[in-house]
Amino acid sequence: MKAFVFTNIMRNLRLGFDAKRLFCNKEGLGSYARTLLMDMQRLFPQHEYHLYTTGFDRDIDTEYFQDSSKYIVHTPTSGSFLWRYSRMTQDLLRDEIDVYIGLSNELPHGLSATRIKSIVVIHDLFYKYFPSQFKFLDRLIIQHKLQYALYHADKIVAVSKHTQGDIIKLSSSVKDKTTVIYQSVSKVFRDHNHPTDKGDYLLCVGSINDRKNIKLLVEAYMILPPEKRIPVIIAGQGRAYKEELKQMITDAGLESSFKFVGYVSNEALVGLYRGAMALVFPSKYEGFGIPVLEALSIGVPVITSSSSSLPEIVGQHGIVIDYNDTSALANAIKHISNQKSRSEYIAGVEEHLQKFDHEFICNQYISNIERLLSNK
Repeated sequence: MKAFVFTNIMRNLRLGFDAKRLFCNKEGLGSYARTLLMDMQRLFPQHEYHLYTTGFDRDIDTEYFQDSSKYIVHTPTSGSFLWRYSRMTQDLLRDEIDVYIGLSNELPHGLSATRIKSIVVIHDLFYKYFPSQFKFLDRLIIQHKLQYALYHADKIVAVSKHTQGDIIKLSSSVKDKTTVIYQSVSKVFRDHNHPTDKGDYLLCVGSINDRKNIKLLVEAYMILPPEKRIPVIIAGQGRAYKEELKQMITDAGLESSFKFVGYVSNEALVGLYRGAMALVFPSKYEGFGIPVLEALSIGVPVITSSSSSLPEIVGQHGIVIDYNDTSALANAIKHISNQKSRSEYIAGVEEHLQKFDHEFICNQYISNIERLLSNK
């Protein structure tokens, strides 16, 4: 049975959101922002939803927010970099925003000196675990924005318990104002959550880069007997790492086992999940790992790594391996190819998914907003 947080806000609120990722990122933080804003507006339509962004990428994922009268979109009144860094604060005051939610690890400077309450959502501390994957200046900027937001936010939301732990390790003084609110999957995945046991390929989903660690899967296929090499579909975008991955596949003579389909819409992704035997997600680090939750929501078991938040998201409904262990991944593929094993991993997944329920998550946000305003 679902447990919901009931709120007592009597007046309509003006809620401001950092919407840069919503409009400019196809995956990851963009998907998170679009799902949350769509769910919150549907469940709490009495409030005003003000979206602040430096620009737009108009496509099937973002046009709903640009064309709908349910959202009020704001763009810079001055230079976009300085606007997002600090000048946005004046626009938030102008628009009489009650609470501003920074959806991607940062807040505009000067906000804490106003009457406007703030929530910052922290997704990960990836730059601390893998600093070599960031340019020195970029790492300094990320660190500055993060530490400023942690110190000045009225409330800090971590998208997983692992991320919450990382935040507290970085700054123990913010422990009392930090809480965990998980992500939910997009509505299209919730509408198609009927398990299927007809999968005949493995699926990889997400940006194709070093952190996602898909080369481990190719290495596993090098040691698997030919008859155990289940076809693999890789959905996502990538650049240098993707080319390296393709060359690795060619050099190993495995072209017939791997198919790249690029970026696909959520609607198309549902079909890919439903035809999959399992999701393979051997990432080195994730603040959350939304493909894992998408797969489980449709009834598809997961092979993932023991790193960061991933064991927390998959629960008992997949195989967890070390992200450096080629043999463990090969053995996991052999095991998951058995239909009985797949059914056992998915058994009871509905109870596990309740903590990621979209209504529960939105109620948690509104409840935290209510508490902030009641303390004014």
